[in-house]
Amino acid sequence: MNDFFRKYYLSESISIIEQAIEKYNPSNVFVAYSGGRDSAIALDIATKIFSHVQVMAIDTGLAHDKWRSIVERNVGQYKNTSLTIVEGLSWEWFSGNVLEYGFGYTPRQHSIYYRMLKERAINSLIQSSKTHYYDKIAFITGVRRAESTKRLKTPDVMCVGARVTINAIAHYDNLRAKEYHALNLPNYHNDCYSDIGNSGDCACNWTLGIKLADLEKTSPNLFEKMKALSDESLERGGWCYGTRPPRELAELDNRGEDMPNDSLCISCYSKRLI
Repeated sequence: MNDFFRKYYLSESISIIEQAIEKYNPSNVFVAYSGGRDSAIALDIATKIFSHVQVMAIDTGLAHDKWRSIVERNVGQYKNTSLTIVEGLSWEWFSGNVLEYGFGYTPRQHSIYYRMLKERAINSLIQSSKTHYYDKIAFITGVRRAESTKRLKTPDVMCVGARVTINAIAHYDNLRAKEYHALNLPNYHNDCYSDIGNSGDCACNWTLGIKLADLEKTSPNLFEKMKALSDESLERGGWCYGTRPPRELAELDNRGEDMPNDSLCISCYSKRLI
């Protein structure tokens, strides 16, 4: 990426953020940080705009053992940041839900996981960050249209209630994102990609790419919990971690609700783009 295009792409992202802030005048702005590559770009851009950057990360209770230290390390590289880690209903809710309904590998169940493990955490942070009833809270994300077919029509900015979602790198294709990392983020590192194939913030295994053996090798604490849950699910007549439910149940469940448009998990949902 030559210097002209690098400046153009960066100015495009900065413009999206500044226009959203001017329009909605949020009382607080956070970078929604998963530890992943795309949210790392969003964080880096935000540090070029604001004198101080508030970063939020969600502990789903299903995170890889290394995830928290990776997030703290990558955010801590910037001197003008502060990190808040928030929680949704976490492991206790997830394990109880699995034992009642089985591991959720259908659209409806994944939507429920998102709402309970992530959206609740976001809403809680919004409520605790507001001073006045009509305050708006903004979240700068690493959402990109090129991530998946589900994201193709993602707008630059969305406002739902008190939440303003700013997709500052929505227009970045995969090559642009890769080049941004090469040029601007030489110290970024996340072992979870090689360990389990994602950023490590959630191993609900919606995409069925993670095996118990992967967790055993790289995330022993999460493995012990997920293995015990998987064994108990089998004893109750359910199915184990990484195994699809019976087809007839999956077909019924596919009729359920869709993910919200401002979901931070929506790219898991459908076929990824090459």
